[in-house]
Amino acid sequence: MVEVPSLVGKSLDAAQKVLEDLHLPAGKISFEQKPNVAENIVLEQFPKPGKKVEGTAEISLVVSEAQVTSATKGQPPPPRVSNPHPVTPQSVWAVGDQGTILRTEDGGVTWKPQTNGNKAALYSVAFATPKSGWAVGGVDPKFGASKAIILHTEDGGSTWKGQTSGTTAFLNSVAFAKPR
Repeated sequence: MVEVPSLVGKSLDAAQKVLEDLHLPAGKISFEQKPNVAENIVLEQFPKPGKKVEGTAEISLVVSEAQVTSATKGQPPPPRVSNPHPVTPQSVWAVGDQGTILRTEDGGVTWKPQTNGNKAALYSVAFATPKSGWAVGGVDPKFGASKAIILHTEDGGSTWKGQTSGTTAFLNSVAFAKPR
């Protein structure tokens, strides 16, 4: 059993480092705007600090995102992006609304969109190897038929191809076991 550390108030990078040092996997990471809070600061966590958990328990985080400013007023909001998946400390993937898939190779300084032809919301992305990864999500029935989405890449994200899921339920998460 491992005691869950306090991560609230830490930068996302610092929180992920603490979890890595304790061999605790990061769970779902979601983002929300919070007035007067810098970007990428942990706002909430689950389980709460001090709780004893198995070493395989995922720690989910809510992290502050950039604020909309007067410079962006009147423009459509950018797509929601959440649940970053680090392949290495510098190479990180994130997914979001409108089929958004983003990749950084410099630890988040710059992000490049990846073309995939999908317009449905994506909720999670994970890579089994640096070249082979999956993104999952779904289409909300209020916008049409409910449909699960699975996208797969075998070339490190250069191309993404749809896969049949066999379900109409949203797919909220994808993950792979890592050897220790």
